[in-house]
Amino acid sequence: MKLLSKVLAVFLALCCITFTATACNEIIIAESGLVYEVSEDGQFAMVKGYKGAIVDVVVEETFEGVPVQLINGSAFAHCETLKSVVIPQSVSIISEHAFRNCTALTSVEIPDSVIAIARGAFYGCTALEQITLPNQIDMISFSVFYGCTALKSVKIPSSVINVMESAFYGCLSLQTVDLGEGLERIGQNAFFGCVSLKDIAFPSTLTEIDNYAFDDCLSLEKLVLPESLEFLGSRVFDGCNNLVLYSEATEKPVEWRPINYLKNPVYWYSETEPEINEEGNKYLGNFWRYENDEPTIWDKPDTDFVEDEFNKN
Repeated sequence: MKLLSKVLAVFLALCCITFTATACNEIIIAESGLVYEVSEDGQFAMVKGYKGAIVDVVVEETFEGVPVQLINGSAFAHCETLKSVVIPQSVSIISEHAFRNCTALTSVEIPDSVIAIARGAFYGCTALEQITLPNQIDMISFSVFYGCTALKSVKIPSSVINVMESAFYGCLSLQTVDLGEGLERIGQNAFFGCVSLKDIAFPSTLTEIDNYAFDDCLSLEKLVLPESLEFLGSRVFDGCNNLVLYSEATEKPVEWRPINYLKNPVYWYSETEPEINEEGNKYLGNFWRYENDEPTIWDKPDTDFVEDEFNKN
């Protein structure tokens, strides 16, 4: 309910700003080549688009004496010459597909005044290698970095509670993701096909990982799933052939779907030595513990992985 209410609040805010922005009566082309639109009541301005071949853009903080508060939907979409953008502190919203398929874009400066980056805002920005996200956003929107194949790392601020569907789909070069404490949900296909992703630390606030979230993340080898994780969707780690999962839960939570692949074993947490079989040569189940802050499997020299109900096909 908490997550839904926050998502709804941002959605309504976006709708209100978009509605207000449509009531505009003055469109002006600045010397920079940017097209601005001033609201009918003269209270704010927005970036509507551009004219000509723009390369390095600095968005004005004020225009015609009013603050520039919004980057309009598709304002720079398909601009193949755009390489860098500096967004001022006056801006609070980056709208849908604002920079979609800006294939030469390598640098974007986003201020902390931005409270929402809408779906697909940087979709297909194939030259974008890094980006600093503002610390007031509460979600990473649908497909916002879809196909950003050069993106290497991202730090998600602690204000974010939801990484939404396909947010980082196909980010082939993405190696590190820093998830802030406070994150509650990772949506379907969120990191699908991030083949270079080697490690990711889940926060203790995470409650849900949806279907296919890490499908085909081929470089993943070890993940610790927090005790807080209540829902694990279907085929979340499909194709992660070398991955071993360490759950901080002591047994399978009710809302976890089956992993379905024995090559992705799941070990359950046990601080004390697990129960041993009658022969004294195997533990009854698959368990792990922390040793020097590292996951360490409880095993004996001749102990093999036990096929329990959760790991069966």
